Amino acid sequence: MMKLQFIFVSVLLYTMSVRCEDERFAEEKTECNKLFPTADEAEEHLRNLGSLPDESDKTALCFIHCIMEKTGMINEEKELQAPVIVEKLKGFPNGTEIENLEEMVEKCVEENTQEDHCEKAYGFAKCIMTSEINTKKEE
Repeated sequence: MMKLQFIFVSVLLYTMSVRCEDERFAEEKTECNKLFPTADEAEEHLRNLGSLPDESDKTALCFIHCIMEKTGMINEEKELQAPVIVEKLKGFPNGTEIENLEEMVEKCVEENTQEDHCEKAYGFAKCIMTSEINTKKEE
């Protein structure tokens, strides 16, 4: 369960309700939640099922993008930055590590070809969550 929370919290970049003691990205989350208010229920749905309950909700999708952009995981050209993502996700939260993080991030970056920057950020988060959920099922 901690591994799944790690992936959710870090991949969504601490987007919805961060439930850990590590507050490295709390400021970005707060700023983005003011711009793109997102319900806590969406966080639970994504964490447990790998997707948002309403994938057409642009507010939730743009909330994810906002966090990624403010933390440098998406650059000014709206491109996902795999090396930055891996670096930011290492050891979060509280020193937790995940196997194959670099490969998972690279795969999910390559698979996301959406033109809309909010959809691209969500597609990335969904890819990571789905990959982690499937890994947990195999264990």
